[in-house]
Amino acid sequence: MVEPKKKTMIIQITYGFYPITGGSVIDTIEILKIIREHALVYSLLVPNFANTEEFDTIFASNYNVNLIRLPENKLLKKLFNSSKVPSFIKSVIFTLNVLAELKKIILSHTKTQKVTIITHGITIGSLLTFLITPLRRILKERYSIEIVSAIFLHGSLEHRGKMGRYYENMISKIARPNWVFVVDDGSLAKRKFIKIFGEDKATAFYHPHLPRYKDSSISQINTNIIKYHEKLGRKFIIVSSHNFYPVKNIEDTIISFHKFIQKYRITNSYLILIGSGPLEQHLKKLANKLGIGDKIKFTGMLNNKEVTHYVKSGDCFVSTSKYSNLNNSTKEALLMGTPVLAFDSGGTSRIIINNKTGMLIPNGDTTALSNAMYTIYTNPKLKKKMSYMAYKVSTKRIKNEKSISKVRFIRRLVTS
Repeated sequence: MVEPKKKTMIIQITYGFYPITGGSVIDTIEILKIIREHALVYSLLVPNFANTEEFDTIFASNYNVNLIRLPENKLLKKLFNSSKVPSFIKSVIFTLNVLAELKKIILSHTKTQKVTIITHGITIGSLLTFLITPLRRILKERYSIEIVSAIFLHGSLEHRGKMGRYYENMISKIARPNWVFVVDDGSLAKRKFIKIFGEDKATAFYHPHLPRYKDSSISQINTNIIKYHEKLGRKFIIVSSHNFYPVKNIEDTIISFHKFIQKYRITNSYLILIGSGPLEQHLKKLANKLGIGDKIKFTGMLNNKEVTHYVKSGDCFVSTSKYSNLNNSTKEALLMGTPVLAFDSGGTSRIIINNKTGMLIPNGDTTALSNAMYTIYTNPKLKKKMSYMAYKVSTKRIKNEKSISKVRFIRRLVTS
């Protein structure tokens, strides 16, 4: 049987891409892996952040994609990378440059019959699907090329308060997508966007766990991590591997840890904060202000293997987002058998069975979290039991998630 010729061009557009890290980057790469085989040409349009050349060369080669950084203009690139320019203006600059690039990419391949445009995020997704309406009509009438557009939404801006909610509602009104795919992260995002776009367009799916590791054997711990733990000796280690963004609320992790060691006069405990982000200096200042700077290790960005072994060798893992802790970092910790102490926000209770695989803390209650840390600290038997159950329950849950992951929804884009 002769395989049909690929006549679909796929253009994926995302603002959240290297050197930014997190769920959006994971989504981008996962989508690419799933549907790359269906594409005549696969282009990935991402922001032109500084110092990405080495990464881009390796990435484009590994995934066989046409990776394009925008804006290409030097003056616009400088403006785009300035910390003084508001993020919305940067999004507009990026979107307008994407719009200019789209027609050029599409018409450069004469065999194209269909173009699937995948955008990530409500701002760029809404702006772009609105602005390509004239282009869609021109390509259909003049070149018989059909454009199908989809917006992938990894959460909502509800965590930013009334202004975030108002902005999101307003910009959603101009969106013109064929499909909307919403990650069900346990927040209000699922219900909100299905209501905005309608059940005929919007589909929600689980954000399945994507393991960072293949073999989590403790014998393979990175040499630097071994040395660090030897330096600490027999200590009580608390770990967090969430990036330093407002939605992750790392401040409450630090405040809870401070209450834990102050109230119970703990001298042999350390907090490991894995990640990076715009709030890093703020968090370091907070730690120093509380007088616990020497008790907290900021590791910066680590490779997957290093993250795995830090988390696996921790006594407990902490998640303090007030928005939702139904995320990969929390799921990974559970799968590694590390008891998780998490604020009961969003859909966190879906993955943590209270006092069995971890502990659910009233949302925002740092005193209750510090008390939970002490419970794990003073009860090795409970910790061991939670560790076993976390691994057992998480393994079973992940097998179930595979059947309802985003794979079947993504493939709908190239088969519809």
